[in-house]
Amino acid sequence: MTAEISQVVVGSDVWPSFLGAFLDYSRLILEQRRQSFRERRDFLCASLREIGFILAEEVQGAFYVYADISGFSENSEQFCHDMLENYGVAITPGTDFGDFKARQFVRFAFTTSMDDLALGVERLRRALQG
Repeated sequence: MTAEISQVVVGSDVWPSFLGAFLDYSRLILEQRRQSFRERRDFLCASLREIGFILAEEVQGAFYVYADISGFSENSEQFCHDMLENYGVAITPGTDFGDFKARQFVRFAFTTSMDDLALGVERLRRALQG
């Protein structure tokens, strides 16, 4: 709990009810966000697999998907550059995250809206499947 909240309610008879309401509301918000991330993750993983990306493993507790692009390119930096310049899809090359097979992987973040994810997926389909 923050110092500001503590100063307002310390010594008050409303402390237990205030804290209970705050925690319930916070839990509701967090659960809604967790569900939203789960939906975006599931949509993106399924879509990327349909397009032909190989996903290293099932995503758990993250906000991104690390995908193998070896079916499309041998150079993650060039692949990401081409997707951004030619199709308007921002993807991060694996080389930004280390050296091991970094040119073979890219990272897709699902921190944006479902509408934006769907648009990005459609652009990827167009770019990679014709």
